Amino acid sequence: MINLATENKVCLRAVVGLKFTAFNSATAHTLTVALQSSLWSACRATARGQAPSRYLTLKTKLMNYSKEFLQKLVNEKVTGDFYPFNSGDINKVEDYIKQIVGRLKKNDRINVEPDFTNYGSGFASYVPIRISKRNNSDSIISTDKNKITKSTTGILLFVSKLTPYWYYGGSEWSITTKNGKTISSFTGYIFPEHINKYDKTKWDRDIEKIKYTLNHFNYNLLTEQELKKQIDFEIEIAGNLIQGKPRVFDCFFHWED
Repeated sequence: MINLATENKVCLRAVVGLKFTAFNSATAHTLTVALQSSLWSACRATARGQAPSRYLTLKTKLMNYSKEFLQKLVNEKVTGDFYPFNSGDINKVEDYIKQIVGRLKKNDRINVEPDFTNYGSGFASYVPIRISKRNNSDSIISTDKNKITKSTTGILLFVSKLTPYWYYGGSEWSITTKNGKTISSFTGYIFPEHINKYDKTKWDRDIEKIKYTLNHFNYNLLTEQELKKQIDFEIEIAGNLIQGKPRVFDCFFHWED
């Protein structure tokens, strides 16, 4: 149960329609939801007769994920307590993520580019979604004879296909075309430390909308602190980009060629 304490009953109006997601039983931990200062600001604004921000930031208490849960992710088992995760069918989860992509594309300020191909081969436990500015303000376009290269510094989302969790961070990617055909590309990648590596003045508004959308679909945003934790038990992860001793991040987000 989530208790909302307010300084003024009128503050409750600010949270009408705000959706709280029940914790995923697969984690075997209770999810405690705390309201950050943005919610209290919205409450105070409402009390003053002002319009609160539509997008309210939620903060989740740091969680310790069980060995059993992390092992399921490493074994590429779909796990969750609501549809489509409780079906165990990864194809149904991908269809669900496509709905999320469709909702994200309704923001006319950004380009939304998902990759459902597992980077062209192998298996990825997540869908990477590249987010860039539609006005190309975050991109550099260069030409060399009949080659065109577009390099972008944007936001990369990792949306798990195995369990309803996601993460994001600043990243770079590029694509080179020749006579209209792609001849090379670099897709970009993120690690836990990348969550703050972007220009907040350019992105904060759009990121809040992205968070709102993922929350609407009952996806939980992981934290840097959670993902940076090293695994304290023996575990084998088939992943191409694991650096040193496996971390919680590698259980959630791994790719094998």
